[in-house]
Amino acid sequence: MVASTGRMIVADVQPMREEIQKEILEIPGVMQPGMERGTASRIVPYFYHGKKMMIKAMDHYSDTYHYQNFAVQNGDRKEIAPLLYSGEPNVLLTETFLNKQHKQVGEIVALDTPSGTIDFKIVGSVSDFASPEGVIYLSRDNYKKYWKDPLVTAFILNITPGHTLEEVRAEIDRRIGKKWNVITISNAEFKEQMQQAIERTFAYTKAIEAIALLVGLLGLLNTLLISVMERTREIGMLRAVGSTRGQISRMILLESLLQGIFGAIVAIILGGYVGKLFVEHGLTTTLGWIIQFHFPKESVGQTLITGIAVAMIAGILPARRAANLEITESLDYE
Repeated sequence: MVASTGRMIVADVQPMREEIQKEILEIPGVMQPGMERGTASRIVPYFYHGKKMMIKAMDHYSDTYHYQNFAVQNGDRKEIAPLLYSGEPNVLLTETFLNKQHKQVGEIVALDTPSGTIDFKIVGSVSDFASPEGVIYLSRDNYKKYWKDPLVTAFILNITPGHTLEEVRAEIDRRIGKKWNVITISNAEFKEQMQQAIERTFAYTKAIEAIALLVGLLGLLNTLLISVMERTREIGMLRAVGSTRGQISRMILLESLLQGIFGAIVAIILGGYVGKLFVEHGLTTTLGWIIQFHFPKESVGQTLITGIAVAMIAGILPARRAANLEITESLDYE
């Protein structure tokens, strides 16, 4: 992507002139989009019935792009996305928009534009989280026609075979970087910035996790200590018939380990169920997000390891206490 400096992940950048595209396409290594195709995108906020939404107006990219940025939900994206570029006033709307505004695919949505109120036909639904209220997909030709706005938020480029990203980036920086005050962002860098933004947003959950683990550690420690106290005579009898201190210690640690494993299994089952409810119902009700739930398989091992680690730490003190009990005192314990 080629854009001006700013926060590209939220499209908070200075818009550019569309004439820059001609200079970009002259740079070796930049793939030509084809006749009546382009590389420009325009992303702007839009108010619909008092709700702040987002408009994404995109050129008809080259066929090599395969409409990858269209997460179409009601069919094959390669069949539905081209309807946006038929020349008719068509739109793709996010599921959030359709649900909140009580619209369906095939109906008409009236959008206020500088050219007046225009009736757009809803030709498909897409998944996009740029706005919790909804996102509107348009062809940039229709956007320019009705909104009278030829500016560009970013140019989306593909690299031709035989050239590398670094080569093309360096040439773009040399030819137009300073001239138009633009920078280049690779898909990998864009995804990394998005991931970092998400991680910062949910960073507070790490503190909640730490508190939950601490509570679990203290609870298990307390349970094991009480268990050792209640079985003092039993432990004394085991020592009297020949059990070593090491065997007593390992017995308590094994109990702690089993509790940690069972606790982790319960946490995985309940956590997955609660997470599914939150993603599929809580977010939809509270924020309007419609997100598909995917069970985090990679977290299962992490949860088991954490549960075992916490259990073993909690079992150290009770195990030492049990192993150090004197036989005579244990047998006399009431």
